[in-house]
Amino acid sequence: KDCIIGFLPSEPDPVQSGVVPNRQSKEIDHDWSDSPIAKQHRKKYVWVARAAVEGEYEKFTMDPESMRPVPGYEMPSQNVCDICGASCISNKGETLYQFRCYLRSSRGGGGGVGSSTRLDRHISYIS
Repeated sequence: KDCIIGFLPSEPDPVQSGVVPNRQSKEIDHDWSDSPIAKQHRKKYVWVARAAVEGEYEKFTMDPESMRPVPGYEMPSQNVCDICGASCISNKGETLYQFRCYLRSSRGGGGGVGSSTRLDRHISYIS
C-alpha cells in the first residue's frame, strides 16, 4: 500500500472503468491463464500502473497522467501487449505501460478497508 500513490486504507476499492477489451494475447492464454491479467480474472483486481516518479522504491498510480511508459526493447517483437498481443512501436504512437494489481476487498481475501493490501507478484504490460 505504501507503493500506491493516493492509496488510503480507510476508503473502499476504486471503481475502474473497464475499458480494456475482453481479450488476451496468445501468450497469456497459453502460459498464464491463471494469472490476474487473464480475462476471466481481471475484474477481481484493482489495477495500477508504474508511476513516473523517482525514488528508492517503485511507485504505482491509478492516474493516467502519472503513468511511466516502459522503455522500448530494440526488437519490436519484445514490446508485446498482454491484452491484444500486438507489438507496441513507439514511433507509431503506441506506448506500453507496466501494470500491477491487488485483490479487491469485495472478492474476499485481501485488499480494502483495514487489511494489508499487497500487490500481486504478476507484472503485466499493456498498451
